[in-house]
Amino acid sequence: MPKHSGSANRAACLITAASTAFALAAPPDSPGGPVGIADGDAHRTPQLTHSALNESGTAVKGDHIADPRTGASPVRSTRAWALAPTAARADALSTAFFVMREPEIAAFCRAHTEIGAATTAADGRITGFGRLAEFVES
Repeated sequence: MPKHSGSANRAACLITAASTAFALAAPPDSPGGPVGIADGDAHRTPQLTHSALNESGTAVKGDHIADPRTGASPVRSTRAWALAPTAARADALSTAFFVMREPEIAAFCRAHTEIGAATTAADGRITGFGRLAEFVES
């Protein structure tokens, strides 16, 4: 294992698969493993540690997500991301955030401070909530 400042040894690990990235400790001399959110001018690269980031949307698979409240396609037409302590929670929440409206996402993140969310609009604008707000507003 790489030696990090002090006498403690720790391993750094960033695993990505399909729409999910999961990170353990940060690499030595780094705030975390870099992961991408959004495209073009809105692209941001938060540094991930001890958490997972997942993306849901229509960019890769097209219109395949239905809002369980209505059975219809969601109003969102691009992407949503979720940051959570585990990959399973991030996966479930990114799909939920894709069908939720922004005030619902904001309320959820306020109630669950360990969670972050980001969404993109059709015009490319990105909005962050909870733990992801600081990354998209920079």
